[in-house]
This record gives sequence, C-alpha cells and structure tokens, in this order.
Amino acid sequence: MQLIAVTTQEIERLNLAARIIEERMREPLTINQLAAKVKLSEVKLKSGFKQVYGIPPYTYLLEVRMKKAKLMLLAEEPIKAIAMTVGYKNESNFCKAFKKICHESPGAWIKNKLKQTG
Repeated sequence: MQLIAVTTQEIERLNLAARIIEERMREPLTINQLAAKVKLSEVKLKSGFKQVYGIPPYTYLLEVRMKKAKLMLLAEEPIKAIAMTVGYKNESNFCKAFKKICHESPGAWIKNKLKQTG
C-alpha cells in the first residue's frame, strides 16, 4: 500500500475513528459510515489508520473486541454475555473469532491464564 501524507488534523480524525470503533464495538459502523463520521474519504481512513495504528480499522475492531473479551473472561463472565457485549450475535461466532485471533478457545485461554497466575 502506498503511503499517503497524513496531516495533524487527519491524525486527530483518525484518533476519533479509533475512539468510535472502541465505543461502538458492539454495533460497529461500516468503513463508509466511519469515514463520513470523521470527515475523511474511505481511502484516507483506511490508509491513514494503517499508517498511524499499524493495522487496518477492521483489525483494530477485532483487537478491541478480544481485549474486552479477555478482561471479561478474567472476571469470570459467561461466554454468552461476553459474545453479546463485544458484538457477536451468538456464542459460536464469538468462539470461532476468538480462536482465530488468539489461537485457542476462550475456555483454553482462561485455563492457561489461571495456570500462569495460580
């Protein structure tokens, strides 16, 4: 991907986009909606976000979701409640996404975490 110059004002808008992603993880906006909300073109949003954050907006959304899910797992929240909180329609979709991103199931992740701290 070719680098596009990013101004200070655009960095502020990209930071706003990141905050919106974090706040709306349960019901995320499309790239088009997010770009309109922060007043950037889709191209500028995608390329600028990757320049500033090192990953595309969708990957950032997934990371935000999994970070929240891990905190909830540590707090012993039920998987179904975690799935709904972080934006998955059902437990199965959440577990598949968690395993794909974290390389283990939520149950295995929490078991390994408890072993490390116990």
